Amino acid sequence: MSDDPRSVRNTPLRIDPERLAHALARADLKARLFGPPNESERVGRFAVLRRVGAGGMGVVFAAYDEQLDRRIALKLVHAGHHDPAAAARSKREAQALARLSHPNVVQVYEVGEARGQVYIAMEFVQGETLRAWQQRAPRTWRETLAMYVQAGRGLAAAHAVGLVHRDFKPENVLVGDDGRPRVVDFGLARARPPDGAENRSEGEGPKEQVRMGMTPRAGLRVEPAELTAPGAVVGTPAYMAPEQHAGGEADARSDVFCFCVALHEALHGARPFAGERREDVHAAIVAGAIARGPREVPAWLQRVVDRGLQADPAARWPSMEALLAALGRDPTRLRRQLALALALLAALVGGGAWAWQRLEQRHARDVEEERARAAATAADLERTQAAGEARRLAAAAAQHAGDDPALRLLLAVAAVSTARERGEAPPLEVEQALLDALDGPRSDLFARPGAAVVDALAESRDGRWLATGEREGAVALWSTGAPRAPVDMALGTGSVRGLAFAPAGAALAVARAGGPPCVHALAPAGRLEEPVCWDMSPADPRDLAWGARGALVLRDGASVHVLRPQQPPQAIGAPGEEQRRALWSPDGASLLTLAADGSLRLWPEAGGPGRTLRLPAPAARGATGLLAAEWRADGAEVVVGRADHTAAIVPVDGGPAQRLSGHTDEVYAAAFLAGGQQVVTVSRDGSARVWERDGSSERIELQGHEEALLGVQIGPDRNLLLGTPAGGEVWLWQLDVRGPPLRLRGHAGSVVAARFSHDGARVLSASVDGSARRWSIADDPWLLRGHAAGVEQAAFLADGRTVVTAGLDGSARVWPRDGRPSARLGGHREGGSVALAPSPDGARLLSVGSDGRLRLWALTGAEPVPSASLTAARGAAFLDARWSPAGDVAAVAGEDGRVHLVRFPAVGPPSLEEVAAHAGAVRVLQFMADGTAIASAGDDGPVRVTPLPGSPVRKASLQGHAGPVRALAASGDGSRLASAGDDAVARVWSLARPEAAPIELRGHAGSIGQIQLRPDGRAALTASTDGTACEWPLDGGEPTSLRGHTDAVWVAAYSPDGDAILTASADGTARLWSRSSAGFTSLRLPHTPAAGPGEPDHTLWTGAFSPDGRLVVTAGADGLARVFPATLDGRVAEACARAGRDLTPAEWSHHFGDRAYAKTCS
Repeated sequence: MSDDPRSVRNTPLRIDPERLAHALARADLKARLFGPPNESERVGRFAVLRRVGAGGMGVVFAAYDEQLDRRIALKLVHAGHHDPAAAARSKREAQALARLSHPNVVQVYEVGEARGQVYIAMEFVQGETLRAWQQRAPRTWRETLAMYVQAGRGLAAAHAVGLVHRDFKPENVLVGDDGRPRVVDFGLARARPPDGAENRSEGEGPKEQVRMGMTPRAGLRVEPAELTAPGAVVGTPAYMAPEQHAGGEADARSDVFCFCVALHEALHGARPFAGERREDVHAAIVAGAIARGPREVPAWLQRVVDRGLQADPAARWPSMEALLAALGRDPTRLRRQLALALALLAALVGGGAWAWQRLEQRHARDVEEERARAAATAADLERTQAAGEARRLAAAAAQHAGDDPALRLLLAVAAVSTARERGEAPPLEVEQALLDALDGPRSDLFARPGAAVVDALAESRDGRWLATGEREGAVALWSTGAPRAPVDMALGTGSVRGLAFAPAGAALAVARAGGPPCVHALAPAGRLEEPVCWDMSPADPRDLAWGARGALVLRDGASVHVLRPQQPPQAIGAPGEEQRRALWSPDGASLLTLAADGSLRLWPEAGGPGRTLRLPAPAARGATGLLAAEWRADGAEVVVGRADHTAAIVPVDGGPAQRLSGHTDEVYAAAFLAGGQQVVTVSRDGSARVWERDGSSERIELQGHEEALLGVQIGPDRNLLLGTPAGGEVWLWQLDVRGPPLRLRGHAGSVVAARFSHDGARVLSASVDGSARRWSIADDPWLLRGHAAGVEQAAFLADGRTVVTAGLDGSARVWPRDGRPSARLGGHREGGSVALAPSPDGARLLSVGSDGRLRLWALTGAEPVPSASLTAARGAAFLDARWSPAGDVAAVAGEDGRVHLVRFPAVGPPSLEEVAAHAGAVRVLQFMADGTAIASAGDDGPVRVTPLPGSPVRKASLQGHAGPVRALAASGDGSRLASAGDDAVARVWSLARPEAAPIELRGHAGSIGQIQLRPDGRAALTASTDGTACEWPLDGGEPTSLRGHTDAVWVAAYSPDGDAILTASADGTARLWSRSSAGFTSLRLPHTPAAGPGEPDHTLWTGAFSPDGRLVVTAGADGLARVFPATLDGRVAEACARAGRDLTPAEWSHHFGDRAYAKTCS
C-alpha cells in the first residue's frame, strides 16, 4: 500500500476496521505487483495508509491528516464492538487523553464518528512497544528502571487529572525513536471521583465529566466519565490488581499494582504471580506468593516493588508519586555520598588541607553538575509539556473550523503563545493550525459583551459609521475604524427591525417593533443625540429608508407611511390596501409601492394621489403578485420581479412595459446593470439571468441557491449576489464566475440579516451570536479578486504593501491594500498575456503584452496614470520586461528574438534601441547588479550577455543548454549569472571568465522554470516540473531537495534574507520553507478553492515575497491572488485582528481549566 495520502476514493457506507485492514492488505499486494496505486481508503477527512496494530479496544492504522498536513495514528473500534457501550468507552479514551498534555502520554488530536464508526486521531509514534524494547537487547536494572520511571510519570500525570488507566502493561507503552516512552491505550480508563469522595455511592452526587480540549458538537457529546458497568471485570488478568479480578472499584493504587507487576517482570524476566488461569493468578496475589526470577535485583529496589504488589490496596504505595519518589531513593548512591564524606574526613586528618581542598572541589563539581542536569531535565520537561499543550490547543482550534471561526483563530493564537512561553519555536503543526485559521476573506467584528441577537444593521454612505440593532431594543453606534467597542448606545424596548443613515450621514433612523420610529442626530464625534420620534407604534416595521429629499418611508405590515420632520405620519394608499414593498426614486421625488393585488403605483413625495403603472398581463392565472422592484439609476424605468415566473421593465412615463420570460419559478430579485441597458434577475428556479433589451438572456446557475434561506440579493455593482444559508455563513456569487459561491465565515451562529454597503464594496452581516461583521469584498487586503481570467504574475511594489498583478484577461491591476479598491490598468488586448515590471522605487509600472503594446504608468498619485505608450514594430509580441537597478532605463524582450532598451524622455514618446538578437523568441531578461550589462535568453538556447556603455563586463554568448532557457538570475556582487531551462540542468557562469566551463547543477528530472541565487551568493534555488525545488550549494556541497508538492513546481523564491523559501505548484498549493540546523521544514499556505473567474484546476503560477520579507503573494489559474503574512508574528497579529476579541473567561476555563486567565490578543 502506498503511503501517498493525497489521493482518495469512496469507501463503503459503514466502516468496518477488519474489512478496512483487509482492503489495505489487498491494496498493498497490488502496489507490490503493479506499482503504487492512485487512491487510498478514507475515514472522515483522514486518508488511511496501513494497519499498524491493535489495542484493547480497537485496530490502529497509520493515516494522514490532510487539513493539518501530518501523519497520525487512527484508532477504530474492533468489528463486533458496534454497540453503545463500545462507542462510549472508545470516546472516553480520547476524552481522557485529551485532558492530558505530558511527554509520557500519547497526544490525542481528535475524536469523532464517520459512517457509524468511532475513530480517535492520535499522535503517530514511530518506535516499538516497551516489551519489544525490553526484548531487543539485554538491559541493566538501571536502564530498565529509568525507562519505567518515565512511563510512571505519565501514569502520575493521568492520576493528577483524575484518571485511572486500569490496564497498564508493557504492550500499552510505546517507546519512540527518540527514546521517550508514552503510555497509550486508555480504552479502559475512567475518571476518579474528586479527592475525598473515593467511596461515594451513586446517589450521593453527580459524577465527574471529562472536559475535552474542544467544544462539544452535534454527534460529539462529552459523555459521563464513569461508563463501565458496575461489577464489570476490565483489564489484563496477568497485570490486574486483585480488586479488579473481583470486579470491584479501581483507583490510582490499582495502577500502582499493575505498574509494579510490569516492572517486576522487566527486572526479573518473570511475572511475580504464577498461574495459567485467572483464578490461579488471583490466588497467588492473595497469598502474597511473589516469585523471583533468575536475574539479580538490588534488595532496596525489590522492597519498593514488593510493597506495590500487596493484595491490600491500603498496604501499597498510596500514589504513583510516592512510588516514583521511592524508586528515586537509591541507597547505593547515598552510600557513595557517605563514602565521599568519610574520605574527605580522612583526607583532612591524614593528608592535610591540600587533599581536603581537592576533594571538596570535586564534590562541588559533582553537585553543580547534578544540579545542572536536574535543571536541564526540568527545563526539557517544561518545554515538552508546553509543546504538548500547544498541540492540544491547535487540534481544538481545528475542531471549530466550521462552527466558530473567531474561536478557531483565538485558540490557534493561544497554541502559539503556549509553545513560546518557554522560549521555543512552536511545533510545526501548531504554526500550520494558525495558518489554516487565516484561510478566507477578512472581516471586522462588532460585538459588545452581553449583546442580544442582532436583527438590523446599517452603514453610513461614507463608510465611517456602522449601526447595529438588537432584539432586546438596544442600538449601538460603531466607528468602522475602531470596532472594538461602540461609540454610543441608545436603549429602547422592542426588537430593532430597521436602521437607516441619512444620505449625508448626519442622522440615524431607528424602527422598533411596538415602539415609535425615531431619528437620532449624530454629533461630529459620533454621539447619538436625543431622539425625535413620531406618534405611531408599528407592530412590524420594515423597508425603513431615507429619500434624497429628507423624508423617510416605513412599511408597517401591509401599510406604508411617509415620515417628515415635525409632521405627523402620512399614510400612503387607500385604507386596508395591502402593500408589500415601498422604495424611493433616485431623486427622492417619488415613492414606488408594490401592492398585494399586483398593482405598481407611483406616489409624489410632496403628497397627493398616486398613479398606476402599466404592467403586462400575468403569464399564469392567479399569479398576480409582485415580489421585487428596483429603479434604474436615472429614475426613468423600474424593473419588477413577479410571481408568474417573469420580470418586466416598466417605463414610469406611462409607456408599455416589456415582459422578460425564461425563468421557471418565481422571480424575487431584479435590478438594472451598470448603464441601464441590461437587467439581472434571480429566481427560485436556482438561476440568475442577464437580459438584453431584445428579450434574450443568459442563464447563470447559482450553485447552492436552494440553501439561501433569505433568498438572494443583488449588489449595487450588479455583478455580485448575496445569500445567507443556514448556519453562520454568508455566500457571494459573481455573475461573471461559474462555480460555487465565495463563503464568508466568521459568525458562531446563524446569520439573520445581511446586506451590501452603499457602494457594494463590503458586505454587512448580523447574527444570533450577538455580533455584526463587515466583510471587505472589493478591498480585501488578503484575497485579491478582480481579474476575469487567470493571474500570470503577482509582485509587491517597493513599499512592501501594494501588489501588482497581470492576468490573461489582458489587464493589470494595482492593489493598494489600504482600504481603497484596486485600479485596473487597461490598454492591452483582452485575452492576451501581460508582463509587468515595477520600477525599483515603485513609482512607475511598465506593462508589456502579447499584443505588442508597451505602456508606462505613474503610480505616485491617488490613481495610476498612463504616461507613455508605444507599439512594437511589426506588432511582435513582448514577452518580458525589466528595469535597470537604477531605474533609468528598461529592457523588453520580443517574440521576434530582439532585445530592446527603452528610454523614457521627459518630453516626447519613449524610444526603442535594439541591443541583442536571438534566433528564437526571447523569454527572459536579467540586468546585472550594477546595471551595466543585460543578459537575455530564450528558445534558441544560448545566453547572451550584452554590456551597456561603460561596462567592464565582456560581451558573451554562453553555450551549453540543449533547449529553451526559461530563467536567469544574477548574483548581488555581479560576478555570476545563473541560467536554467528545458534541459533540466541549471548552470552558473562566471562573468569575469565567460569562456570558462560553468558550474552544472544536475539532478532534476524535469525542466527548470525558475532559478534564483541566494542573497549571500553561496547557493542557487531551482523550481522544476518534476515536482521539487532544490537548493544547490555553489561550493560543491550536497543539494537539498524540497519535497512535498505533487505536481510541477512553478515558483521557488528566496526571502530577502535567504532564510525562507516560497514554492508554488500546479498541485494548487504553496509552501513556506524555513531553514534550520536539521534542514528545511515547510508550512502549507491555505488555498481553499473559492469561486474565481479563471480555470477550475487552481494551479498556482506565480508567487513572491515583499521587499521586507513580511508578506508573500501567490496567484494562478483561478484568477485570484492571495496575500499571507510570512512571519509568525505577522500571522498572530492578523489572527487577532480578524478575531476582533479575546477568549472569554468561559472559553478560557473550558480549554485551560484552572490556569489563571490571560487575554489572548490585547
